Amino acid sequence: MSVEQQIMIIYAVTNGFIDDVPTAGVREWERGFHEFMAASYPQVGENLRNGKTLTKEIEADLRRGIEAYKKGPGAPKREAVRAEEAVR
Repeated sequence: MSVEQQIMIIYAVTNGFIDDVPTAGVREWERGFHEFMAASYPQVGENLRNGKTLTKEIEADLRRGIEAYKKGPGAPKREAVRAEEAVR
């Protein structure tokens, strides 16, 4: 995992953005999140890679990206993960 991806996921975790994701769904959430950010907010990763610091502007874009991913249809939903856990 690249440093910029690590920064983005650590930010999401430490700021409570995945608190509502069941443990069993965290890997899927993370995979989808990185794909979403690369496709929809590529400037975040690029700016982190080039600037090597989380500026207020990058943080604002990152927050927008996280919130958009959580609302989008591609994000794993709590109910879907619970159903998958019940099958196991």
